[in-house]
Amino acid sequence: MRIFKLHPKFDAKGENLTAWVDDGTTLMDLPHDRMGSVADDWPTDLSFPMGESGNSVGDILFNPDGLIFSELVRQTLDPILRDTVQWLPLTVLQHGAHYMLHPLRSVDLGADSDVHINGVSKNVTVVRSYHFGSPSDLPECFMLNQPVGSAARNGGFCMRGIYVGQTVHDTLERFTGVDFTLVFDSDS
Repeated sequence: MRIFKLHPKFDAKGENLTAWVDDGTTLMDLPHDRMGSVADDWPTDLSFPMGESGNSVGDILFNPDGLIFSELVRQTLDPILRDTVQWLPLTVLQHGAHYMLHPLRSVDLGADSDVHINGVSKNVTVVRSYHFGSPSDLPECFMLNQPVGSAARNGGFCMRGIYVGQTVHDTLERFTGVDFTLVFDSDS
């Protein structure tokens, strides 16, 4: 079992390979890092312009608060992910309907993971190595839980980031704008 963390793709100079969606500060105040369903709390009228940076407009767009996916990506992933995710709608001006991907499943890191935990909040701030207790039981798309007793977990929030298995990785590879970091391989 191989697990990848999704992130924007950059060129050799560190510039986004895809266009940037400029939401101001709107998305940072929305519940997309919360555990479980967030659809009822998601605004229905979000509309954002393209930013100045980025090389091209493709099916996966960049925003500091998460990747933004086109209808084509949603239709491509739906048969794989079915009801394990929510597609949170927004409009990108001049480009139409797009979505933020919100996994409905969140999982705990295994005891052998190497993490840094903030002394006050008890939140994980850095994951140096990933381990999962039962890798074969991992969903194809998920977020990571904060530790039990941490301020973030008590508030219902996960760690930032979306993690995917091999099938979603292989499907998303055909689209521009997304890159992957292999964070766990149960065969190594």
